[in-house]
Amino acid sequence: MDNVLEKSPLIGASIAPGLKSLENFIALKLGNVVLAELPDDENEALLVAEYCRRNRIYFMLPEIVHRHNHRQWRSPSLSYEEFGRIFEAFGEFFLGRYAIGEAGGICYWPKSYTINEGVNCYRNLPPCRGEIEAHQTYVDYLLKELEFERTQVAPGKLFNVESSILFARHGEAGIDGQCLEMLPGDPYITLAAVRGAARAFGSDWGVHIAMLWYGGVRIDELWLKRWKQSLYLSYISGADFIYPESGHMDYRGNGAPEYGFDTPELKQVRRELRKLYAISQIQHKNHDPITLCAIVQGKDDGHPGIWNPYSWGQYNNGRQWESSEAERSWELFETFFRKEDLFHGNVTGSCDFSGNPPGGQIDVIPPEADFSRYRLLFFLGLNRMDESLYNKLIEYVKNGGHLVIGLAHFDTSEIRGGQLELFRNGDLRDLSGFEVSNWHDGDVCGIKFIKQPQAGKYDLPVQTPERDPFFIGYVQGAGIINHVGDDLQILAGLSDSVYHSKEEITAKPILVERRLGKGAVYTITAMEHPGVNGLKKFSKCLLRAFCRNLPRQVDLLAPDTIRYAIYELEQPGDYRICVFNCNADLSGTFKVFSNGTFSQEILIAANSFKTLYIFNGILLDASDELAVCQRRSPEPDIVYYGKKQKITMENLTGLDRTFSINNCNIELSARAMASVEVTENLPPGKEFFYQRDFEEEPPLKDVNTATPY
Repeated sequence: MDNVLEKSPLIGASIAPGLKSLENFIALKLGNVVLAELPDDENEALLVAEYCRRNRIYFMLPEIVHRHNHRQWRSPSLSYEEFGRIFEAFGEFFLGRYAIGEAGGICYWPKSYTINEGVNCYRNLPPCRGEIEAHQTYVDYLLKELEFERTQVAPGKLFNVESSILFARHGEAGIDGQCLEMLPGDPYITLAAVRGAARAFGSDWGVHIAMLWYGGVRIDELWLKRWKQSLYLSYISGADFIYPESGHMDYRGNGAPEYGFDTPELKQVRRELRKLYAISQIQHKNHDPITLCAIVQGKDDGHPGIWNPYSWGQYNNGRQWESSEAERSWELFETFFRKEDLFHGNVTGSCDFSGNPPGGQIDVIPPEADFSRYRLLFFLGLNRMDESLYNKLIEYVKNGGHLVIGLAHFDTSEIRGGQLELFRNGDLRDLSGFEVSNWHDGDVCGIKFIKQPQAGKYDLPVQTPERDPFFIGYVQGAGIINHVGDDLQILAGLSDSVYHSKEEITAKPILVERRLGKGAVYTITAMEHPGVNGLKKFSKCLLRAFCRNLPRQVDLLAPDTIRYAIYELEQPGDYRICVFNCNADLSGTFKVFSNGTFSQEILIAANSFKTLYIFNGILLDASDELAVCQRRSPEPDIVYYGKKQKITMENLTGLDRTFSINNCNIELSARAMASVEVTENLPPGKEFFYQRDFEEEPPLKDVNTATPY
């Protein structure tokens, strides 16, 4: 699918239908994309289309028909042919339309909502024998719904709007674009899932922020800060479009104190939206962040990642469908975003990079994804192994990828809750380098790391075998037969005694490394999934160790309240770094890591955004959010755009550097810092966003504050 949003993310708002609402949207300076209904008249709708095209406003249409029952919900008088003419009149500014809205609700809504269509919407899936059947039943239903939308409702590109992590299944069913309804679920895992699915299927993706319904119990200072964080986390994650669903034009209907359009609280909501719109128009280059590692959302995994503790929404099909160790293993996801406790002895090295994934971002990806864009892959939840995925993983590792996977992820059982049935009867020599020969008796025991990996520069907490075991819990490990000689080594094994020798620990392996081609695979040789109680602490240690030492050119050393993303610029070795301090009340500091060197500490205010640049090893930090820097030639001839201000520079290389900023020559010694005052130099055509009163809005009368949702 063609991506029409490659240069600049769209920022906007949901609004009421009609020309007057569009005029107010422009007067309020809220952005360049709207979510709105069409007038229920072709001629009036054509006027809306012409207005959007003339003013370069992208248009997203909410659902036309009601979910599942197909009653025409909006614009009931318009026919299929009329919709087609209207969409054509928008030209490139018709972004698309919502369909199968919250179809993941089949799997995560409260039970009473789906059983017998309790809220006159989706119906739960019929009882299924296992995950394979449930997966296929769900996708078949989506295929049928999308076919109905395309042939009976209207033409146009179809977007979902979804709160779960099941975006990839919507991609499998043929949805054209992905849209996250943000805030019902955890933003970190849902952003990772929507971006991972969009990348896998080559689609645009965006964020629709449900502030009224899920932003908090009432508007207060923390509600307003949560709103700002929702905007900027979406922005740095690389969303193609961002807008609020509700809570920005008025705030009423959820039992909390109500706020009207002209209240200071809602003016502040719109002010934050306006500020991000300006930033998006100034920093209009690449918004696809570097993502070094990903979690593979396994084949047939029906964990929705929100609300419902049952796989594939099988509430009425027995307790075996309740979240098992496979689904609970998704709880390990928060490990990537939480700082490790320094009092845990397995925290090693000269500094602690934990608290953020390597490079700041991580994807949740389906088996259909291009694995080659990631240096490191993890499996956490349920996975049904087959020949296609197995061979794809072999190629990924051979070509330099590193893979962390458990024996539980080689399951082929077709019955939910059934006994583990290993792929190829446990002969995993082509990938993991060994064959499972037997299962040891399950017992409560500990784990000891006994050897460092041969591949990579990972630093596992290896100590002498003659010590107390760590990570104690119930585990059932496997005996293995080595089929690849020295390319395989046992890194950790089970032990319940201080007296066990290395040979005794090796006899009960729990972590096995196999070098394969240019890469390596690390297999957890336990029957259980990595999130089970007996393995959870060990798995957390493992995830952090692999992330901590994953090679990268640029990263941040930061607390886990500071989130960030790194983007490559046109010249190799040049980067833009977007940082947001999610601590609502306190400022924070971080350091930039570049090619083995750390910058000095950089201060960022509470609940605020900052952009930095690296050009040929020179770190630039401007104080204004609307500052932007570009490199003009192969040598660091840097152009600064923005208001008059001070720029701090630091040479992160071991060499003296000579460069210029706006034709002012600067010499900076190795590892040195300096500051320079720059005069105002506004980017051509963007002066509007720097006006003194840009963040304020004009007084408006008789504003229709209705929104589609």
